[in-house]
Amino acid sequence: MRRKRLSRSSSHLLEKIENLHSTPLYQLSDLLKDLVVGAQMQGDPAGEQKINTYVQNILDRLPHRLDDRFLFDAYLIQSTLNSWSQGEIRLSNMVIPTYSIDWGHEPPILIQSVRNSQKHRFDIIRIRSNEQEGNPDLIDYPWLFHELGHLLISKHGQTILDRFLPKFNTLISRLKIRSIADTGSAKIKADMITEEISARWIPSSINDPAWLRELVVDVIALWSLGPAYIEAFESEHTNVSDPFLIEQGHPPVELRTRALVETANKLGWKNETQKLKASIKLWRDDLPQLIRNRYISLSQIGLINAAINVTTDFCTTAKIPRLDTPQMERIIGLINDNIVPEESVEIIFGAFLVYEKDETIYENWEANIYQTLVNEIKP
Repeated sequence: MRRKRLSRSSSHLLEKIENLHSTPLYQLSDLLKDLVVGAQMQGDPAGEQKINTYVQNILDRLPHRLDDRFLFDAYLIQSTLNSWSQGEIRLSNMVIPTYSIDWGHEPPILIQSVRNSQKHRFDIIRIRSNEQEGNPDLIDYPWLFHELGHLLISKHGQTILDRFLPKFNTLISRLKIRSIADTGSAKIKADMITEEISARWIPSSINDPAWLRELVVDVIALWSLGPAYIEAFESEHTNVSDPFLIEQGHPPVELRTRALVETANKLGWKNETQKLKASIKLWRDDLPQLIRNRYISLSQIGLINAAINVTTDFCTTAKIPRLDTPQMERIIGLINDNIVPEESVEIIFGAFLVYEKDETIYENWEANIYQTLVNEIKP
């Protein structure tokens, strides 16, 4: 049979796809190529156009340039996920860094192979950067662990939810017992607050936004990076305009800050939370009277501690590497001996150490680390 010629639009699309093949996105490249070629061979112009539009929409979600910065960030992501996959859990390396005005994660790219019908998932992590320009700001990169924590929980978080629910239900039962004698409007208010606690804290599924999920990823990031995450959190949130803002997806900043302090105390980083504690005191002194009772009920310490405990238990069981004193001392040794760190924790925590020690040398240190690693990982 005579092979059908590719249309101009398909040929142009395949040129774009081919540019991905020598990058960490080679698997995506192969899948997209098969889609375009397969649609062309069907001889259905309308079907071909539909597939081409679908593939172009996927390409539009990728970074504009697959340059050194992209390679570096993909390397950090892969290093982190590999370190988190040494125990019982396994995380795919098919995670794509893109660039935006803020950190975040996007809905995944889902593709079904035309060869064997196997479904493939490519997750997307947004990195805070000004149009992918210049060297990465590694002091800001503890947030990478926060966003990858969301990815971890989306795949393996049901265990945490299952462990949290009995503790949560016990706390809710206690609240209901306290309100048994209430009548009239007091009874209505008590019932409303217990319903709101459930609605704010518990996701309908582990992939839905809820306060529990956000606290869990904060704990995972702190578990992994210790003081580096505390510093990043301070920089991001201590000057927030409304630390008591109640919304569905994210807990109030004051609640997250208290959870971070409690976790730091549990993990041995108590001395590193003085600024956070000062912020909490300042905020609590200004807690608006109008929402005081409601806020105290929604953010009670029993719920916070339950979330912390089930998450640290999960990290221990899953063998998520923890930044403890021996590991910190090892990284300090790398920095003092001018050895280029290779793992993501070493790089990000190392950046924190250098910046804390001497801001004047940090920029040159970061540039050297970045360029050295890029040269090593370039194909």
